[in-house]
Amino acid sequence: MSAALPDFRRAQRGFSLVTLAVVLAIVGVLLAGFLRLYSVSIQKEHIEIARQRLKDARTALTNYVITHGNLPCPAAPVAEKNAGFDCAGADKPPDGVIAYGSEVSDQIWIGVLPAAELRLDAAEARDAWGNDFTYAVSRALTLPDTLARSPL
Repeated sequence: MSAALPDFRRAQRGFSLVTLAVVLAIVGVLLAGFLRLYSVSIQKEHIEIARQRLKDARTALTNYVITHGNLPCPAAPVAEKNAGFDCAGADKPPDGVIAYGSEVSDQIWIGVLPAAELRLDAAEARDAWGNDFTYAVSRALTLPDTLARSPL
């Protein structure tokens, strides 16, 4: 009789496959919930970073207008295309910057935020996801001393 007892105990040891499947399913549900909360918190953090960078860009644009009397021209998405470009006397935008409108004075130029002119780091001219901030400006507002006389 004592020989049958150890065989009985061996058969009862460990977890069944059903028990393991239930435990793994519960762990999976908990892990999915945690990952969802984590991704939401990361998204909120990215949104806050983008808001702060937009505030910094607004401040830099305001300082630029106070100093120069006009708004800067948009930069080309590829920085090398903008090197040495003087938009004050230009009748067309630099390569990579889009112009809408037929008359030069009525045109809207669309490019990216000119970080170098605004004295911003390259990271400050991008959102938290790594995309450049789009910057559009009326061509007339980029001419010298345009805003110095404006009653804005």
